[in-house]
Amino acid sequence: MNFRTHILLSLFVLLSFQWKSQGNTDSLIRELKKMKPDTFKMNTLGDLSRKMMTTGNYARATEFINGRLELAEELSKNTNQAVSRAGKKGLASSLGMKGMIFMYQGNYPFALDYCLRAFKIKESLGDKSGMAGILGNIGLIYNYQKDIKKALDYDNQALKIYESINNKRGIANTLNSIGTLYAGEKKFNEALENYFRTLKINEELNDYQLQLFSLGNIGLIYLDKKDYNSALTYFYQSLKLAEEGGDRQNVGETYDNIGTVYFNLGDNKEAEKNFNKALSISRELGVLNDIREAEKHLSELYEKTGEAAKSLQHYKSYIAMRDSLFNDENTKRTVRLEMNYDFERKEAAAKLEQEKKEVIAKAESKKQQIIIYSVCGILILVMVFAVFIFRSYRQKQKANIKILGQKHIIEEKQKEILDSIRYAKRIQTALITSEKYIVKNMERLRKNSEEAQG
Repeated sequence: MNFRTHILLSLFVLLSFQWKSQGNTDSLIRELKKMKPDTFKMNTLGDLSRKMMTTGNYARATEFINGRLELAEELSKNTNQAVSRAGKKGLASSLGMKGMIFMYQGNYPFALDYCLRAFKIKESLGDKSGMAGILGNIGLIYNYQKDIKKALDYDNQALKIYESINNKRGIANTLNSIGTLYAGEKKFNEALENYFRTLKINEELNDYQLQLFSLGNIGLIYLDKKDYNSALTYFYQSLKLAEEGGDRQNVGETYDNIGTVYFNLGDNKEAEKNFNKALSISRELGVLNDIREAEKHLSELYEKTGEAAKSLQHYKSYIAMRDSLFNDENTKRTVRLEMNYDFERKEAAAKLEQEKKEVIAKAESKKQQIIIYSVCGILILVMVFAVFIFRSYRQKQKANIKILGQKHIIEEKQKEILDSIRYAKRIQTALITSEKYIVKNMERLRKNSEEAQG
């Protein structure tokens, strides 16, 4: 049993798409020519691209995507930061959508290349939700190539990011994807657990496409468990939603699933009718993977009914589609792209680490320079202050010396004056008779005078 993985396209690429009537779509297409080359026109091109992808018109979707890529590239170079960021986001989502178209056309190397380019832009913008969506798409590419291990790895990476930012829609979408991978590995209990968790979350989200995909996937589980009545119940619910939404690819693949149920029930006419409807739609849309499955189932049916020629014809077509999808060159190119991407990521990580080291070294160097400049500045200030103190000291010393000199001169002058005074006093003492001598002589003269008179 082939578990469908096509449904994950809308899970990761068409999350924000609001279904429009055909009239509204035609109106938007007419208005495009009148629109200015701004973010509104870019978003309108994005809505039209998604609508065309959902209806399976990949040629027209590619036209709108290419126009959007050109406009987004121009807007990404705008000097206005908000406009530039919007342009880069539009560029990434357009690359992702183009990658999904390549996937449906069986060109897996190109699909992976475009998705990896989209992821790099999302990563540079720090857009975690966008990064998770692209990782989911890469997982889908590996799922289409039957590399379940890598598909699970990418889906788990996406789930981890969605959980870290509490993005419930992303969590539900990724759980649905992981359920599909478990189903492909025949781990039905794990698959159903993821599908019913998805439906539980969708009770809150009320997401049309999520409901459609979960119902279809649960039908596939019951088909593989041979619970055919339950399988038909879920498939017809899924078919009704797909027809209401105009989702041609899901309609075709659900017809293929219903045909498989009738094949297993032994109702060959109903099986043939549904297989042919599936083949017609898949050819109309050019979805190689779906063409391959329908051709294979018709070959098995006609072998069962004994129509060998028809069986052989469809078997040859099945082999041609299978070889086209899984040729060695495709596989080698896919491996080369992933290796190149891993190398680029490692190289980018190494470059980032080196840049961090350089920034740290530069900061450390700057810090050292600041310290050196600070120390030098302090030393210069100390030296200036020291010079100032020294000059002040010298000036004070000179002043003290001058004062001491003046003091010495004064002391010398004072000594000279005192010496002069002392000298004058000695002379005076020498020249002037003492009072006692005068008194003595006067007394002697008086006595002499008295004697003479006596």
